[in-house]
Amino acid sequence: MIRTLFWKEYRDQRLFALLLVAFAGGLVALVPIAAPMLKIPSQDVIAVQQGVLFLFAVICGVVSGALHWSVERENGTETFLDMMPVPRSTLWRTKTVYAIGQWALQMLALAAIALVFGTIDTNETDNLARVVLGFSALSLTITIATSSWSRTVLGAIGRAIPFGLVVAYGAAAIFFVTARLLFLKVSPVFANGSRMTFVLGVLWTIAILAMPLWFSYRRLTAIDRARSLRVEHIASPGRRAFMTAWKLASHDLRSLAWPVGVLLAAMAFLAGQEPTLAWLLIGSLLGAWLGVSVTDAEKHGGAFKLWADQRLPVGRLWCVKVLHRLVLLLVCSIAIVFIVAGTIFLQIQAKGGSVNPTFATAMTSALSSVTAPWTLMLLGPLFGLGAGLVFALITPKKVISILGAGLAALALTIFWLPMVGSGGIRLWQWLGVPLGLAITARVIVWPWATGRLSTRATIAGLVVPMLAIAGYWYGVEQARVAAVPYLGSLVDEDKFMSVMRSTQAAQAGDRLNEVAGEVLTLRSEAVSMPKPVVGIAGGMVDSAVVLHAPMGKPSYEEFRNQLNFAFPNGLKEIKPEVRKAFDKILADGWVKKIEALAAADVEYANLGTIELDSGVYTGFEKRTSIQFAGEMLLIDALRKEEAGDAAGALARIDQALRVSRWIGRRVPAMFHYPSASLNTSALKTHDFWRSRRTSKADVVLLRLANAMIERHRIRSESDEDMLKSQYLSMKSSASDTRSMMSEWMTRYDIRNRDETWTSLSAHLWSVATGTEFETLRRQRLYDLWIAGFLKSARTDHLTLHRLASAHGNNLAPAYFYGERYFNFGDWVSPTIENPSPAENQADWERTAELIHQDIYFRSGALPYTARTTRDIARKKAIFEMIALMNALQAHRILHGDWPKSLAELDAPGFGQVPDNPLTGTPYVYEVFAKGVVLKAPDVFPNEKPPSTGNFFDHAFSNRRYALVFETPSFEVK
Repeated sequence: MIRTLFWKEYRDQRLFALLLVAFAGGLVALVPIAAPMLKIPSQDVIAVQQGVLFLFAVICGVVSGALHWSVERENGTETFLDMMPVPRSTLWRTKTVYAIGQWALQMLALAAIALVFGTIDTNETDNLARVVLGFSALSLTITIATSSWSRTVLGAIGRAIPFGLVVAYGAAAIFFVTARLLFLKVSPVFANGSRMTFVLGVLWTIAILAMPLWFSYRRLTAIDRARSLRVEHIASPGRRAFMTAWKLASHDLRSLAWPVGVLLAAMAFLAGQEPTLAWLLIGSLLGAWLGVSVTDAEKHGGAFKLWADQRLPVGRLWCVKVLHRLVLLLVCSIAIVFIVAGTIFLQIQAKGGSVNPTFATAMTSALSSVTAPWTLMLLGPLFGLGAGLVFALITPKKVISILGAGLAALALTIFWLPMVGSGGIRLWQWLGVPLGLAITARVIVWPWATGRLSTRATIAGLVVPMLAIAGYWYGVEQARVAAVPYLGSLVDEDKFMSVMRSTQAAQAGDRLNEVAGEVLTLRSEAVSMPKPVVGIAGGMVDSAVVLHAPMGKPSYEEFRNQLNFAFPNGLKEIKPEVRKAFDKILADGWVKKIEALAAADVEYANLGTIELDSGVYTGFEKRTSIQFAGEMLLIDALRKEEAGDAAGALARIDQALRVSRWIGRRVPAMFHYPSASLNTSALKTHDFWRSRRTSKADVVLLRLANAMIERHRIRSESDEDMLKSQYLSMKSSASDTRSMMSEWMTRYDIRNRDETWTSLSAHLWSVATGTEFETLRRQRLYDLWIAGFLKSARTDHLTLHRLASAHGNNLAPAYFYGERYFNFGDWVSPTIENPSPAENQADWERTAELIHQDIYFRSGALPYTARTTRDIARKKAIFEMIALMNALQAHRILHGDWPKSLAELDAPGFGQVPDNPLTGTPYVYEVFAKGVVLKAPDVFPNEKPPSTGNFFDHAFSNRRYALVFETPSFEVK
């Protein structure tokens, strides 16, 4: 009998099988011939041939599977097969074995064609064979499944297309989620994953291929099982009422099929656009629909009025219907997760493993790292279900019930949304709300069924569960706030900023603003300025495209290069056209305005805060313009030095240092770089000035220079002041969800795109401000973080090193690395007065974990605090070393040579030699043929490479010495 069936299948299908292989071979042979006529490049011929073979491999699988059983129905031979003395299971196995064997022979024939025509790349044979065989085998098994319920072969092929897409989509999603749950490495290129991932992939491939075969077997052999069934047992009167209620409630599940299907289809569409919307909007609407459907049919008379029949258990019937919805909701929620995960996974696969993160995928990834994925999965649907249960009983119309429940669920979710991304939300912190809504609905079911819903007793009975929900919500909010220590006010803003609000500071700021405008005008007349690049923040000319300069007018790039070269080297080698530009900019009255401010000993100048104006940071441009004015003062100092006016040159350096303080003083903004850059240029110019001092009369000037350096050190803005100004500038925005979301939108360039779904999601997150308690919690967390750095700024350098180095110099927790560099060595526990190293690190780890669980802070809302507190000691060392170099220069002038050691330094009026504040030990002093070297070791390890452009950031560039000063010039290494 088996042999007869094989012969029948061979007679029916041999022509199709042979024709497909012949067509494939003919098209592969025709491609090189037709390539010139079709204008196919020669290098693409092999790719076209591979595409033809891949297409026919899939077609072979589709045709072999479609002919499995539907051809019997189409030819009318199904009845004949049923009359044969064998069961359907034997027929199915025989036809399936033949279909698989015929498909395997076709694959071998196509492989032979590929070998003959040389279309196989030996470097990619394994991957190509895996892809071709995988798709072809999947098409074979899926069409075998669709053939089992199709009447025609074409019908089987048509049904296989959407069914195959669903299976492939679901298989990829489930594999991705399973691998992530098992903590496996998922590689877009299958062979590049871990060994365990490979094993999981093989097992999963076998399961996916077997699933359609199992479906086909179960459907076609149903008649065998029907023949063997006995008479069904009649339900006995002793069955439990719960089972009766379950069967009664299960009758209305069919009406939920199409709305659930529509919502899942919308989910599949939105998942590729915005997973956040898919979880929140569709999840809430799905839960609301299922909640309203519990009592909707009975409310409108569409079903028997069983609720008022006291012989039925009303409470049990309601509970069972809710349980039905809950099970369906869980299944749909799991499907939502698989759809979202599968969408992201397939996007990565489609782009070869390198996909740029969008706002959607980035938010999804960030949220899942803070809040459990199953919480994100169930939050919206369960809120919707609870709201739907209540609104279905208290509103008369279905549309009003669904709309009210959906809006209520979405409003609840939006209130909870900041918690999802800020600190994460735990099960006990949100489950009480939908549970309380379900209890409220259960309380009013019987009054609703008996028509007593609007009575006073029912309304009074609702007060208790509603008060319980409100109390629960309030308790959760209070618990989240109490989890973060309260430190009180960190900075007295009025006292800290009072000097900036004085009349003198305002007048000085106005005068400097006038200087900024005049200097910009003179620079544009003397230098060929480039056009600012559109889109560059601040329109900063330093970052703009440099244009060709006209004759006799230097380009801005050349001007800047010559300007930076002049500070440590003087004006001797400056080009004539650049010197003319220097003279033209300095020949104006703006210099006298700065001289007047310096003579009045103005210490603060209120330049105003940074304001965003049409995409240009006007405040930053203002400070860079004043910085340029300070640099031109240094050029004037070099001119005076060249003319022999050493005292005038020193006065100009002093004025430039004052300018650096004016543009760096207590300004509540994040930009302090102009002051640091001008500081560097002034100190380099001073070093050049010092190297020119050779007469005994210059010893007095060197003493004046030391007094100037010491005054500048004392009056310079400390790192604590800078951190306080950063704190004040970020204090309000650190607790504002909308302002923190702007960084996310800027990072993924949402403002400049016309993407409807992404923009909608961004605005949804922006309006989710949460409650005042959540704002207070985030403010407390921000204060706790900053308080540790403020306390560190008031801790001496050696104590800071002792706290930081007790546990192997753990500079940063692993979960911060790669996101932002926060330094453990710069933080001292603000909650413990004198912490031990172990206590300090433990408190740091607790605080860092809280920060890490806030995606807003983690994405950049915190100021960059790494190593800022150590600058106090490093800056002190720098100024002391400059003063020591001046004293060494005076010793050389007075005694004709350098001292052999710092103990032999003899320069009257220069004071004693201080110790290195970085270590508490003397500075390292060395004498060589051309001069001397002064070095300052640092107790901290040098783990981070130096940044560029900042004089004080180079302290970590040398592993042995933080600072190195040499003659005739110094260098910070």
